[in-house]
Amino acid sequence: QSQSAARTGNYSVSFIAIGTAFDKDDAEVRTPAFRNFESNRDLVRNRLDAESGRTTARFDTNAQDAIIPAFTSAYRGVDANTSNLSPFPALPMPNWRVTYSGLNRIPYLQRNLQSISLSHAYNGTYTIANYTANTNYDPTFFQLSKSLNDYNNLRPTQSRSESGSDSIYQPVYIINSVVINERFGPLVGINFRTKNRWNVRMDYNRERNIQLAVSNAQITELSSQDLSVTIGYSKSGMKLPFRDKGRQIVLTNEVQINCNVTVRDTRTVQRILDQVGTYTAGMQDIQIRPTASYVVNQRLNVQLYVEHSRNNPKISSSFKRTLTRFGVQLRFNLA
Repeated sequence: QSQSAARTGNYSVSFIAIGTAFDKDDAEVRTPAFRNFESNRDLVRNRLDAESGRTTARFDTNAQDAIIPAFTSAYRGVDANTSNLSPFPALPMPNWRVTYSGLNRIPYLQRNLQSISLSHAYNGTYTIANYTANTNYDPTFFQLSKSLNDYNNLRPTQSRSESGSDSIYQPVYIINSVVINERFGPLVGINFRTKNRWNVRMDYNRERNIQLAVSNAQITELSSQDLSVTIGYSKSGMKLPFRDKGRQIVLTNEVQINCNVTVRDTRTVQRILDQVGTYTAGMQDIQIRPTASYVVNQRLNVQLYVEHSRNNPKISSSFKRTLTRFGVQLRFNLA
């Protein structure tokens, strides 16, 4: 017979939070989703009290069983009056990637481009990094044969801790934090190659990571967006401005020239219930990376490169930083 049953683990499922992906901060550095999170707590608590069917016990507004459903419904952009109340959503939501290559059927593009494609992708996850069984419960609750998705069915029999004349329900599993992560990679992307051997790729990406600390109901939100443009050109028989024994040097193999420019904006916001949000980190990062590579033969590759980056912080406790590197890279294949 088990005397001190314990069950721990982590839980992750594909998720869609696109309904609030483009929310913007207001003057108090608060988004509509966060404001909905604040108001959803009372809605979820009232639902839990009604479902328990008891008048001598109650759920606390900031209790785990109230704030996690309030959080997920707010950032999904759905109604908290009808959303799932379990912290372990059973149904994985679809993520996707879409690529369209039909634009080369347009006569003008067909005459000038070898290929062209548009792309879009979305990936979202909901993660509980760690959950631990509440030792105030009967060990039979934590048998591995019991699914986490039955969490809602355990609530009517939940353990209660005394608090004055009332008693407060305790969660079946203790959860420290919940994280929603989503990425548009890219939100919009275009890639094309011209008939005169130019390659162009442009991607606009967005990402955010939203972490709810269950103990104090604070949210840390890290968001970023970036625009990346890469232009490349390949040419065979390139003439160099040098001469050998009176003859101009001509490279017999193909030379590949690329230049990537990326502008990235990141920020971290601490959101506290009923308070003005605070920026705790953030910067604008500009990167320029031109390269030129040449395959001398099957074993030797020569590359010239320059990397320049400049960071402009958004908070006063950080400093501007500029970094430039350049050089020659030789790769020799021994195989």
